[in-house]
Amino acid sequence: MRQSLSKRPGDESVQKRRVRRLPTALIWGAIVTSGLVLAVTIIDQAGSRQLYGFTEAAYAPHGLTPDPGLVYAILYAVAITITLLWGFVFLLSRKRGWWAPVRSAVATFVTGVTAILLLTSTEYGEQVFSPVWGLLVLTPTVLGIIATILLVRDAPASKRTVS
Repeated sequence: MRQSLSKRPGDESVQKRRVRRLPTALIWGAIVTSGLVLAVTIIDQAGSRQLYGFTEAAYAPHGLTPDPGLVYAILYAVAITITLLWGFVFLLSRKRGWWAPVRSAVATFVTGVTAILLLTSTEYGEQVFSPVWGLLVLTPTVLGIIATILLVRDAPASKRTVS
């Protein structure tokens, strides 16, 4: 049989490595943006306290004053959880197989639900958390959706079908 001169024997493995780099870079981006959420929370608490101010303004018409420690504890819990979750996905997504897209999809779902809860949580008819905060938490979700699609596309075909 005649072999094509345009293809070299090692080209397929190089192409597969390049394909695997994009989902890894997107997951890394989700880690960075999750860390940015944590950094924004730290900077806000140390400085202007605008995140707490938004929550305080929501409760003020009802004569209530929320505890700033509780507000920032919620924000820190969200930021640390999604950062650790995406870090876990990054470490485990480097292994080959069909579990990588599943892990990415779970992290995307958890981060997305958390962002939606932050965007839609209301009390006394007022939004509790700043919409900017919810949108910032939504950023890793968008990166996760793209990474999950790419990981599903690149998953081994024999493992994708369930009998």
